[in-house]
Amino acid sequence: MKVRLLQYSLLSAIFGGALLLGSSPASLAQGAPAGWAAVGPGSYAIEENDPAEMGFRDGRRAAHDDMNAGRRPEFKHHEEFRHPPVPRRAAGAYRDGFRRGYSDGVEHELHRR
Repeated sequence: MKVRLLQYSLLSAIFGGALLLGSSPASLAQGAPAGWAAVGPGSYAIEENDPAEMGFRDGRRAAHDDMNAGRRPEFKHHEEFRHPPVPRRAAGAYRDGFRRGYSDGVEHELHRR
């Protein structure tokens, strides 16, 4: 029990120190999926500034808005898709996320009705 507590204390110190120095826990955690950060032993959370995740959220919101307004569902018509609000090098990941989120959002709205 004391050994396990010491292990968790050491992990907390490492991750906490990394945050103070500006490093992401995701960069320190081996096995953490891309775009995810370790938040504790064996658990992960999505990083807020991941372009694909931002695109996914924006795509879901756009699909919801389109479906509720009675517009034809078409992700390519959205300004966020055509001109992503991310740096140029992240635009592809954002668009991929937007496309997936939009598709997921349309499916969700269709099954809700």
